[in-house]
Amino acid sequence: MRCFESQLWHSQRGFTLTELMVALTLGLIVSAGIIQIVLAARASQRIQYALADLQESGRAAVWLLGERIRLAGYDNPATLKTPVSPAVRGGVGPDAIQIHFEGGDDVVDCRGQAVAEDTVVSERFEVVDGQLRCSLLDQPLVDGISNLHILYGLDTDFPPDGLPNRFVDAAGVGTDWGQVTGVRLAVLAVSDDDVGLDTDARALMLGDKTIGPFADRRLRAVFSTTVQLRN
Repeated sequence: MRCFESQLWHSQRGFTLTELMVALTLGLIVSAGIIQIVLAARASQRIQYALADLQESGRAAVWLLGERIRLAGYDNPATLKTPVSPAVRGGVGPDAIQIHFEGGDDVVDCRGQAVAEDTVVSERFEVVDGQLRCSLLDQPLVDGISNLHILYGLDTDFPPDGLPNRFVDAAGVGTDWGQVTGVRLAVLAVSDDDVGLDTDARALMLGDKTIGPFADRRLRAVFSTTVQLRN
């Protein structure tokens, strides 16, 4: 009986200190690995969300500006008003643009409000504090836009054929705004937070100028298009 009790006591003895330390170390290693995986997944998710917002903001800004510029110079044939000229003009700042057009059927301003056919509207678009804005609106059109750069296409042919021969900035146009037949615009969209893994050390081409590098970890992308003036 005593021999059986002795064997039972030996079979029920606990782990040694060395065994506990090894088990604790292995547990910490596994836990650290799991934490790293979770943190990496969360960082990747933040980047994906930021990229999606970036794409949405950039595409929305380019599309909206393109639609407004295509309206520039519209002259309602139902009225006897003098044709709107010039259709576009450089804004107050170097990276701003003004467009002019007359109201009419299905013509709305940047607020979405109908414009009467005997009314000429002037809208100015520019980037202020990371937002694309219209001069007629108190609220931004698109958030997450840090830069806007505009080049104007001049039709220098004689006689003019309505096609731009070269693109220049507002200063290069001088007083020849009637020669502008196209607009090339570029916007720089930027994420709200520092979600990138590394500091953005790239130099980006925004139209004909170089910007960057940037001393932060925000995500950035350039969106551009060329718009032919219709009117």
